[in-house]
Amino acid sequence: MSSGAGQSRADALDVAETATTGYVKVQGQATFKQAADLRAFVRAQIAAKHTTVFIDLDDCVAVDSTFVGTLTSLTMEYRRTGLGHIKLFNVHQHVLDIFATLGLHTILEIANGDGLAAPALLPLTPSAHAKVEIAQVMLDAHETLARVNDANALEFKNVVDYLRAKLG
Repeated sequence: MSSGAGQSRADALDVAETATTGYVKVQGQATFKQAADLRAFVRAQIAAKHTTVFIDLDDCVAVDSTFVGTLTSLTMEYRRTGLGHIKLFNVHQHVLDIFATLGLHTILEIANGDGLAAPALLPLTPSAHAKVEIAQVMLDAHETLARVNDANALEFKNVVDYLRAKLG
């Protein structure tokens, strides 16, 4: 795997997997630009029947609503399978505050303490995603956040309406 051309290593995902576990380390800003690749990697872990995906946010400096919504959607999807779960590590306070503001502190599993004994991580080569696929990921993320509580539904109503119309 290599870091894709044109994408800064500052905003990227590093990954690894073992026979039972997937690992992701978020570098830089976690935005809609990485959301589709995160979704593909986690869904591959589900398909492989891995019991856990560990996501290390120690080097994550910011998150946007698409990334957070995708993370939430994947967490709920993983739980529905009954196979396992996603566990977040090294979450900085400003990201925890975003999770709490959006009502996600009861949905996302956040590990206490530091450390994640991951195998050697390699840069995930970003895939080329069609604009319609990115829009679908964004819609799914914001619909997920809107379903969490009424405040989110109001907060993201215009985004959801816009994306639904765009995907028409």
